[in-house]
Amino acid sequence: MRKSLSQGRKPGGEGNKASWKRRPSEIRGYQAALYTTTDGGDYLRVDYNLKDRKIRIYIEDAEEGGNPYYAVFTGGRVSAQRNVTTGRAHQVVEKLKLRGDSLRTITNKEVRKIVTVALKLEDVPAAENAEQAESRKAVLARTRKRYFRTDEILPGASTAGRAMTAGAFFRGLLDYIVGILLAVAVFLYFHSFIAAGVAAAFFGVFVGIVEMFLRGRDPSVIKMLFFVGAGTALYVYGYYFL
Repeated sequence: MRKSLSQGRKPGGEGNKASWKRRPSEIRGYQAALYTTTDGGDYLRVDYNLKDRKIRIYIEDAEEGGNPYYAVFTGGRVSAQRNVTTGRAHQVVEKLKLRGDSLRTITNKEVRKIVTVALKLEDVPAAENAEQAESRKAVLARTRKRYFRTDEILPGASTAGRAMTAGAFFRGLLDYIVGILLAVAVFLYFHSFIAAGVAAAFFGVFVGIVEMFLRGRDPSVIKMLFFVGAGTALYVYGYYFL
């Protein structure tokens, strides 16, 4: 029996999907089998019947000199656990959970899902998706913090911190006043909404450059959008409606 189950053993790597091989199952009630040998020397074989959601996981434990065990799961519940040599019941599930890294790499998605659910293993793709989602959230949080900061005074902030916040607020307010006055002055001089729009848009870009290179701060996206948007609106109004 053991010789038959071990037939076709080839060396493989734990966590290496290419190490899993498929073959027909000679055990009654199963459609096919997947097998591999891990880096640790364990031989693993999974016989499965997808229609009945039944799997049989066989292991030759390298730590015990290749002692064979198997566990049968039907409908996601364990129905048998035995030592093949003695025929006695044994806690095989615990051994299989220790080989979870290898079992998670089963190439057949349906079989892998049944195995991970039966052994209560976390499926790798789900874990990767969760990590990617967390990474995206972290990037969005950093972006909001960097470009959409609010100049509010937090409770308990130091006097120096409040002074810096107040200074940044007044500098921002001054930028808005200067930009608006510039657009108004250009309009009064040229009597042209187009010229005023160009001046406002140019000022929006200019103030962004000043914040980056002279003030040593990240540019305020809202401020730049305000002047560029207002300048575009004035330009369009003067070009198409006057």
